[in-house]
Amino acid sequence: MSPDGQIIVSGSERGMMRLWDGQGNPIRVFKAHDTSISCLAFTFDGEMIVSGAGDGTVRLWDGHGRPIGRPTQGPDPITSVAISPDGTTLVIGDRAGNVKVRQFSIDIFLRESVDWLRYHRALTSPETVKEKRAAKLAQSVLKS
Repeated sequence: MSPDGQIIVSGSERGMMRLWDGQGNPIRVFKAHDTSISCLAFTFDGEMIVSGAGDGTVRLWDGHGRPIGRPTQGPDPITSVAISPDGTTLVIGDRAGNVKVRQFSIDIFLRESVDWLRYHRALTSPETVKEKRAAKLAQSVLKS
């Protein structure tokens, strides 16, 4: 549940994420992972949701369930995710008993996503107007 109690989030064995209002009325249903969603956590400001899944992926979402960045991938199924009260640390636990502690911020997730796309054809040799706009935006993020 979001810190203000306005949004409830749930995940399913089929990788579906559901957002509900505070009274339990459905708001949105969407495919979030390819395998079962095993854990979810809101940031303390309620602006983002972190999800973990059985295939070892961890994803970041905005408070409305829109993906932010690309998923991170680990070798073992994710069993828990937690975010520090100050929102700067993400803790990920997996089925093998490992715990990963990583610095957490939207800037880090976006930078990792853009960096991953650095060599994508659409950014290295944009052809369409849309690709050229995306490449310009990505380059500005990479330079910052």
